Amino acid sequence: MKSDFAEAYSNLGNTLQELGRLDEAEDSYRQATALKPEYVEALDNLGTTLKELGRLEEAVARYSQAIALNPDFSEAYYNLGVLLFGSRRYNLAAEQFELSDIHQSKLFAIKCSYFQGKKSIFLKILFVSKSKRDQCCPRFIRFTFRA
Repeated sequence: MKSDFAEAYSNLGNTLQELGRLDEAEDSYRQATALKPEYVEALDNLGTTLKELGRLEEAVARYSQAIALNPDFSEAYYNLGVLLFGSRRYNLAAEQFELSDIHQSKLFAIKCSYFQGKKSIFLKILFVSKSKRDQCCPRFIRFTFRA
């Protein structure tokens, strides 16, 4: 494999990660990001691999790096939120979920609010009209928690 193919190293990392060969996947993602430092997908996948290896602070750093490079990269916000949620840092996790447009983020945001002891939460949800698929209609929904 030629050393100038960052995408190839990243794809190899994806395969190795799926096979459970996490140390090798980490190496592949690191090679990809060394060749292409702005490669946010590889940084995000490296973060996920580091999380699976139990190296949480390193994973946070990689997710944060991806976000800094591309503030519109929702997957990094979501993955950082999941890591923080798993670490019971609900306030920080909720902030990440609010910034992500991945569907499951809103469910996690509700869970974070519940675990923080909040009585209710307002979420901005985008609804897509069936007749006009290109138009999104933002709606705010209030979730109230009952004991």
